[in-house]
Amino acid sequence: MPMVSGIEDEKAVEAVAKALFEHALQQARAEVDKIGVGIIDAKQFFLELRKETDAALVVLSTSYVDTHLTDAFKKNMPNLSENESTYIFDSAGPFSTMSGKIRVAHALGWLSDETSEDLHLLRKIRNLFAHDPYKRKIDASEIADYVATLHKYEIAPLDAIKQTHLLPALTTRQLYHIRAAMTCFRMTIEMLVIAVTSNPNLTLMLRNMVTYRYKQDGCHNRHFLKRN
Repeated sequence: MPMVSGIEDEKAVEAVAKALFEHALQQARAEVDKIGVGIIDAKQFFLELRKETDAALVVLSTSYVDTHLTDAFKKNMPNLSENESTYIFDSAGPFSTMSGKIRVAHALGWLSDETSEDLHLLRKIRNLFAHDPYKRKIDASEIADYVATLHKYEIAPLDAIKQTHLLPALTTRQLYHIRAAMTCFRMTIEMLVIAVTSNPNLTLMLRNMVTYRYKQDGCHNRHFLKRN
């Protein structure tokens, strides 16, 4: 039986670790796809809202929240029948309102306090537009007060590039668009984290990925030290 040098043995371990990592990565991506939380889709959705009217911007951004919460609840109801879905999510069912969905998602630990509060503010702004969609403007004082209360996501990135002098130039519509989009991104990420951590298969895959990457990097580092 031919002798295998230490370097060749380490290269073989590195190759196997790399193959196992790639396989675990593919499995993890497949599991994440099953969750159905689309951050990339959210980005494109909110970019396209720039050309909409004030009313459409508000109504469509909150419909994103409503739709994703509904989908998340349904994915966690394995025995949900069509009749039960109609009763629970339509008419006067327990999940028929956006308010109810936000409260239950928060109670389950899917949403943080801050995200829950911001989602309720988006809902209240939506309700104002729903009552008077043609005359209502986003810079009206009552709506501007709600927008001002939303988490100020725009400050940190502008501060990081030392451009905070641009803040006063942002209109109420721009502030709403930024804060609504970031609130929805945050909601999506929080729900994705819960979905991932509560999925034992995905948790095991991620743990394996870390192990395989550690072995691969360990072999690579030893080769580097030997060469230098």
